[in-house]
Amino acid sequence: MLKFGILPYDEDRGTGFMRHAVVRVGHTTGEVLVTLVTNGQQFPGAKSFCRELVRRCPFITTVVQNINERQTNVVLGQREQVLFGPGFILDTLCGLTFRISSQSFYQVNATQTEVLYRQAIELAGFTGAEHAMDAYCGTGTIGLVAASMGAAQVTGVDCVESSIRDARQNARHNGVDNARFAVADAGAFMRDMAAQAAAAGRAGTDEEGRPLVLLMDPPRAGSTEEFLRAAVQLAPERIAYISCNPETQVRDLGFLKAIRLRRANGAARGHVPAHRPHRDHRAHRAHVAATIYIGREGNGRATANGERGAAAGDAGLGADAVARPKDVLAAARRCIEQRAGERRDARAAHGVGRLGLHGAGVRCAATGR
Repeated sequence: MLKFGILPYDEDRGTGFMRHAVVRVGHTTGEVLVTLVTNGQQFPGAKSFCRELVRRCPFITTVVQNINERQTNVVLGQREQVLFGPGFILDTLCGLTFRISSQSFYQVNATQTEVLYRQAIELAGFTGAEHAMDAYCGTGTIGLVAASMGAAQVTGVDCVESSIRDARQNARHNGVDNARFAVADAGAFMRDMAAQAAAAGRAGTDEEGRPLVLLMDPPRAGSTEEFLRAAVQLAPERIAYISCNPETQVRDLGFLKAIRLRRANGAARGHVPAHRPHRDHRAHRAHVAATIYIGREGNGRATANGERGAAAGDAGLGADAVARPKDVLAAARRCIEQRAGERRDARAAHGVGRLGLHGAGVRCAATGR
């Protein structure tokens, strides 16, 4: 930066040019995307800067300039342009190849993401006859995995246009022809689907009579009441809820339970078993990811016996237990405490101090310790 006279951005004064440098790496491909977030579009000497950057770091595959002129601590702006390379990188997940751009959501731990997604697909129980709704679909990762692992049809919905563009490209690249993607608010999209189904007298199924299965993977803040009401109106046969924040997941399960009490025939009517839900998804951080299955009452897949009961026991909930929201949260807290203890022991064994803000030694959001 000094060589090219580029000043770092001062957030307090709103001055300077280079705000952030965001690096994304393809776990299996090794491709590297560098996003330069700038306080303005005019980038004098951009080509020379990129040539020097790639000369010093030849592993860089592509460089993108993202323009963010707002006085905010939000990292990325809405406008961008490609400075070097194709403007995206590729990575492989669950046997499929995915295109990742600067604003695409993509899990950072690909190894554990494969475990998490395969569990979600197992929970969804696809038999080749279901229509999967992939809410908060991002670049279509879990939806395309579902399309290749048993779903008859997949519909992915996300409000981020660039993510949907990547999702459609990913479907074409992988030759998946039973998935479609829409730019829309997922809750509004599902309400429209539910209204059409109700008018046609086919609640819980699509226009071809295929049972609906909802896959949802919201951000850490969790879902919204509007979305959860729309999920109940949609009346899917099953819901697989992936979360990287058990606290907000349990909150949402409580809301679905409240709807169940008010609506005798709601999609949330029934039990919420846990299926080996907790995954140490981010190394050196006190966070776990959880996958929860929600099924209709009377649906054999939602009972606490057999496979589901064994899975609940595997999560520390008891082999014959049906997991209530508080059970799920308690299991998540135990998992977080166990991970934190393991990391403390490992650091002590190697004479290493705390890992910093995201280390296991900091306060845990779930336990308060």
